[in-house]
Formats: sequence, C-alpha cells, structure tokens
Amino acid sequence: MKDIKFSIIIVSLNAGGDLERTVESVLNQDYSGYEIIVKDGLSSDGSTQRLPVNNRISIYYEKDLGIYDAMNQAIQYVGGEYVIFLNCGDTFYSETTLSDTAREISKNIGAKIYYGDNFTGNRNVILQAPRKMTNYICFTKILCHQSTFYEKNFLQKRLFDTKYKIAADAHFYISAFKLKNFNLKYIPVVVSYYQGGGFSETISNKKRGLLEHKQILKEVFSRKEYFLSRLLQMIMLYPIKQWLSTQLWFEKPYNRIANIVYTLKNQYSIR
Repeated sequence: MKDIKFSIIIVSLNAGGDLERTVESVLNQDYSGYEIIVKDGLSSDGSTQRLPVNNRISIYYEKDLGIYDAMNQAIQYVGGEYVIFLNCGDTFYSETTLSDTAREISKNIGAKIYYGDNFTGNRNVILQAPRKMTNYICFTKILCHQSTFYEKNFLQKRLFDTKYKIAADAHFYISAFKLKNFNLKYIPVVVSYYQGGGFSETISNKKRGLLEHKQILKEVFSRKEYFLSRLLQMIMLYPIKQWLSTQLWFEKPYNRIANIVYTLKNQYSIR
C-alpha cells in the first residue's frame, strides 16, 4: 500500500463540543499518515482552547466570510497529498476509515477526487454514493463533501467559488467532472458519519441550495445537455421530489419515506 498523507480540514466558529468530537474521531484513527488543520473564524467560546495538545493539530485563526471562504483559507496550509473537509460534529465512520481509504487510493492512483459513502445520523442509514459520475447524476445527486478526498494540487489551483453560499462544493466537483481527461473515482468505503441537521438542511437553505444547484448546472452544461437531463428528470418525477423536500409540512413524512427507501437500498444493494 502506498504511504499516503491526508490533511483533514475542520472549519469552526463557536462550535463548542462538536469541534472536540470531530477532532477526537480523527485522532482515534489506526492510520498515522495525517495532519489536522483547524481553521477557526475567531471563536469566542473557547472551543479551540479545549482541544488536546498534539503535534498533528495545527490551529489557524482568521476572520472569514463564510464556510467556503474559511475552507479556501485553510487550503493554503495543507501539507498532505489528499484533503478532506469535516464539519464540526461530523466524524469518521470508523477507526479504519483513513487506512481503508489509503488502500483504495493505492489501487487507483491518478484520480483528482475520490469519494465514498456516508452514514447519516438523522436517518440512521448508509447513503451509497453513485459508483460512476454521469451528466444525469450531476443533476440529481450531491456528493457528501465529508466523504470526498481532493488531490491537493488540484484543489489549490481551483478553490471553491464563494459566490455560492450553499452549493460551492457541488460546483467544484461538477465543474471538475466536465474537464477533459478528468478522473473522479468512487471508493467502496463508508467514510463519514454525518450527523445531519446542519447549515444546509434548514428549509430556507434547502430552497437556496436547489436554486444554486440549478444555476451551477446552467453554467457548466451546454444547453443541449441541460435540456436532455432536465427532460429525463421530468420523466422520473424528480422535480416533485425536490419540491416536497423543501416543504416544512412534509419534512417529517418525507424523511420517513426516504429512510425506508435508503434502508431497502442498503439491504438489497440496489444501485
């Protein structure tokens, strides 16, 4: 197995115990080739002071304009070959996550982005990522950035477009997918435990995220590609699903239905 160094970036602002929990999950890994970069937006709750003293942890303090601006700031400090972003409160799925990922990357050297599955806490199921990216997948799926590893040089050259407040990570990988000779690779690893209920999951931000996603698709795809993919979405009744997911009155029933679908998908390995 190739000796790979990972950089785990955690951006924080008054995150309280969530920051400690995320850092602890990284320190518990059975793999030694990693560094932790905490980018703090000048917190006032003392959360960074409660972190353990460890030479793997570097903390940088700087005011930022939001989550993606903070992520861009942190990227300049990266010393590893591959970068992953964990939100405060989210954790690695198991103690073998990094060793499993290093083994899978070693088998498939050359991709600029590797992505795996994630366990979502508010639904209590493993969400399986698409095995292969296609135009249609870009229209209907959003990769979990807590389960996505970026090649350092590729990430530093592009950064995240901060005009998008909810979907800048989607813009990054969709734009990357459309590049010629670009390789985006699925790895069969449950990478992260995503606790859910975060910034992007409020009803208002879900609506904004859908609008940003639509804007991204129009920006990246040709008119023909956009029309054909939207037509297929209509046939599959996808717009109805999107609309229902943003309605407060339907939130609980929608989540219950989604839980059943994801559970059946996991049980029968439906792709």
